[in-house]
Order: sequence, then structure tokens, then C-alpha cells
Amino acid sequence: MEYPNLGWAIGQRRLAHYEVAARVDMSESRFSRCLSGRTCFSLQEQQKLASSLGYPVAWLFQKVSPPRRVPQSDANPALGL
Repeated sequence: MEYPNLGWAIGQRRLAHYEVAARVDMSESRFSRCLSGRTCFSLQEQQKLASSLGYPVAWLFQKVSPPRRVPQSDANPALGL
């Protein structure tokens, strides 16, 4: 899933994906493609989703990024690293 916060928000509202798509006037197939990252939500779609779910656009569509790796010299010796 490209947007885990969006998926979480949908789950909190206990909505099926087809229900969310209908709320924002999207086809179910387009919503699915956008949610999986195969295509992008338009700005208008993002705003409608945020309004419908009650969360900020920036948070809903925040991309996941891995944490920065700690250099070996900064590793915690107490953990045996």
C-alpha cells in the first residue's frame, strides 16, 4: 500500500474501499489503483478524501520512508552492535 495512513484512516472509519470511492466520486478501480500506488490521486481527490475522513491531507498522503541507518561507530555497545 502506497499510503498506509490513508489505509489506517479508512479502517478507523470501518469503511469498505467501495464506500470511500463513492464518497469522493471515484470509480472503485481508480481508487484501488491510486491506493496501491499504480497511479496518483489528484489534488482534488486528496482534498475530498481528507475532508471525508476527517484527517489532514499532508498526513493522509505522507509517504513511508525508512529510518536513517546508524553508522557502526555510533552503534550502542551495550547491545553488542
